[in-house]
Amino acid sequence: MTRSLSLPLLSATGWQLVFANRLVPGTSDTSSETPLEASGSEVPGANTAPQESATESESPSHVEESVQVKTKRKRQTKNTDQLREWLQFRKTFLDETVRHNGLADFLGHTKCLECGVYEGVFKCKDCYSGRMLKCQACIVSIHTDLSLHRVERWNSSFFKKDSLSNLGLHYQLGHSSSPCPCPLPGPASFVVFDVSGFHTVSINYCQCGEEPLPVWKQLLCEGWFPATLSRPQTVFAFDCLETFHKLTLQGKSNLYDYYHTLIQRSDNAKLAKQINHYSEIHCVFRMWRNLMALKRAGRCHDPGGVEATLRGELMVECPACPHPERNLPEGWENAGPLLFLYSLFLAIDGNFKLKGKEHHIKDVELMPGWGVYVPQEEYKAHINNYIDEPEVSHIFLSL
Repeated sequence: MTRSLSLPLLSATGWQLVFANRLVPGTSDTSSETPLEASGSEVPGANTAPQESATESESPSHVEESVQVKTKRKRQTKNTDQLREWLQFRKTFLDETVRHNGLADFLGHTKCLECGVYEGVFKCKDCYSGRMLKCQACIVSIHTDLSLHRVERWNSSFFKKDSLSNLGLHYQLGHSSSPCPCPLPGPASFVVFDVSGFHTVSINYCQCGEEPLPVWKQLLCEGWFPATLSRPQTVFAFDCLETFHKLTLQGKSNLYDYYHTLIQRSDNAKLAKQINHYSEIHCVFRMWRNLMALKRAGRCHDPGGVEATLRGELMVECPACPHPERNLPEGWENAGPLLFLYSLFLAIDGNFKLKGKEHHIKDVELMPGWGVYVPQEEYKAHINNYIDEPEVSHIFLSL
């Protein structure tokens, strides 16, 4: 005859108290009454549990909580001490930041620190030694291949924004900034967008040889993405596009805010003539993102070119999912009861953020079937197999 032990119905918290006080070694408090003792039931092994000190009887959850609290307090204490220490020198930090807006260490030095002949009134905000004042001829010669650096002019009261193009710098394409025997002047209002803002640059194209490179290809060789192929007047530096690509992946930033951030970096007070190139960067970044997908897929090294891309080839497969003959061991089909280890789990859900798919918007497909969507022709052929059926509303009246 089997004897059954009748236990009371306890909550999860109640059973945690039971196991913490009776079944876990190290309980020293015998005066506290557990829910089982209150009901008159006896817990096996309760009288034979070894007695240890109270410091060793803490449950793992309590120990983990105390460690987290100590770590958090230690981090907060470190930050607090750092702020208290900085408060003592806050005035010095403020003085140094303001001093950089003036002549700083060069107060009273009127000569150019490069040639020592002419008056030095220009400084560069991007060069490491940019705070050293230079004359117009020296500042231009130093920035022959640094056309996107920002320069300022001292007007006896403060530093005023200026540009290298206004000082006479003409950036030569195709010759690594060396002179070209057959230069072709570029547009007068040529704008380059970089991470530091937008810059008006005077450029010269190269017309050497019987068949010179197209102007848009010369810009690409320089690391500038042209907004148009015919007579480009606006370009975006590769670094500018790559920076936003990282921001939108990590911080979910949108292109509108990023573009206006670049505008404000160059003219925050909107004192100069306003420009609007948002539509250009919107189209250019779409091209850039497509090029990065093709680049990651290795399409540049295929003799068939980009058009030989297979369906779904631009997508990155999950490395943890089982792929036969790729990441599964030999004989995995004969695993028997362990065959579930090689199962493929797929979750299907709807994307309710897509817009305009049913309105047949005239757009250009950059990846026809190369990503997660099927080609447009197959999609339309599948839709044509179904006809529109009028919806009939059934109203049931309860009497």
